[in-house]
Amino acid sequence: MPATRASNASRHARTSSRQPRSQPQRNHNYQDSARAIREWQQRLPQFLAQANNHKVITAIMYPIASTRPRAIRVPVFVDPDEDPHASGWVSDVHSEPWFPNGTTYTRIHTVPGSNMLLGNDYTIITSRHPRREPTNQAARRQLGMHVKGNILVVRHARGYSMTATNVHSAEHTLIDHVVQQTLQRGLGKARRPLTRGA
Repeated sequence: MPATRASNASRHARTSSRQPRSQPQRNHNYQDSARAIREWQQRLPQFLAQANNHKVITAIMYPIASTRPRAIRVPVFVDPDEDPHASGWVSDVHSEPWFPNGTTYTRIHTVPGSNMLLGNDYTIITSRHPRREPTNQAARRQLGMHVKGNILVVRHARGYSMTATNVHSAEHTLIDHVVQQTLQRGLGKARRPLTRGA
């Protein structure tokens, strides 16, 4: 199995021009706790009302200050003037409130440690500067891993593989395994830039 096929990665330099001026802000008082996530979900309709060029998907977050991963609804930028499949990509996910020190995108094609193709690819979003972040309690409790910063897992659509789509509840165990094995192997070994020509 080619080494690059096992876990291809992606990093995307996001542009602020796509983000509306009024955004749900990260709540530093709760350090990305379950309460902060609930408040984010409550503010999301207001955010979407001000930014009608977004859709919403369900992703999985391993929060810094929570004991377990949680399903979370996140906005994804969609350009109404482009082809329907030219935006709404994983790289268009609005993740900034959870990653104040930048992001790194790691795209996974196969079950780590095997040549078994996943039915849908996943992208694992982590902090670009994890040393500046607190230890992730959900990853420690759920995966037995020492990681710093939030972890956000986004599912790729099957037909249009760059497009972000909803994670289903039946996938949670698989996602735990994929994230754990990818972290054990080291995200840095799997990174490559994510570009629209990829």
